[in-house]
Order: sequence, then structure tokens, then C-alpha cells
Amino acid sequence: TFIIVDYVNKKGVSYGESMLSPILAPLPFSQSAVISIFDLNEDDMRSALITTKQTFGYVGDWGLGTNIIADVYLAFGIFGVLILFPFLGYLVHYSKNNFYNSLLALSLYSVLLSYAIYLARAEYFYFFRYFIWCYLILLFSIKIQKVTKS
Repeated sequence: TFIIVDYVNKKGVSYGESMLSPILAPLPFSQSAVISIFDLNEDDMRSALITTKQTFGYVGDWGLGTNIIADVYLAFGIFGVLILFPFLGYLVHYSKNNFYNSLLALSLYSVLLSYAIYLARAEYFYFFRYFIWCYLILLFSIKIQKVTKS
């Protein structure tokens, strides 16, 4: 966290660029397409890689990692922390209260619950890939089950 605070003080926030990799991860080839179209550095699309580069000067086989607060702070500063954490709390609350009524809420709550301990040491949207995959698998399974019953 202190490395990211120092980085933001020197270079400013990334305005979401540091969150792009986990957001684009569910879509095949989307990361390489965005890198090519917008001429971005792939190491700047993840806060964990930025932390490692700031400390060691290069990205090797291992790194320092990140945490959820540093990830949000790097992307949007203190304003982002004040906005995105209540939003994450809302997602948990919504999915918990609608667990039995909605396939979307069921898959969201299941993924958030499975990452409850790890999410503190991960990037903010780390669970997003697994949520999308889980939701699509459940959706297709239900559709296939309906077709085979008919």
C-alpha cells in the first residue's frame, strides 16, 4: 500500500488503466486487442505489476502483489476508495438478499463468498472473471437442461 501511495504522489492516479487487465480477462483476446488499439503497456494494466516494477525495476517470475485498497487508490485515488468500496458492499448485500430469486445473484454471491478471504490481497475486479464464467456455465446448464426435458 505504501509503495502505491508513493507512486500516486509522484505520478498521479491511473484513471482506471491499472484495473483493465482483470476487467478484460473474461473476454478472450480482449487484453491484447486493447493493448494494440490504445498502445498501452501491459505491465501498467495491473496494480500488482506496477508495485513490482516500482520496487525492483522489472517484472520477473515473482512479484510483491497488491491489495484491494492499493488497487483502487492507484486507479482513482481516495475518491475511488470512497465510491468503490460501498459499491462492493452493495454487491454483497444485493447478492445475499436475492440469493434464492436470481441466477445472477446466486452466482455473484457464490463467487464473492469463495473469494472472501483472498479478495483483500487481490485486485478489486479479480473475482469478475470467475463470476462471468460461473454465471455463463450456470446459464448454459439450465438452458441445456430445459432443452433435454422437452
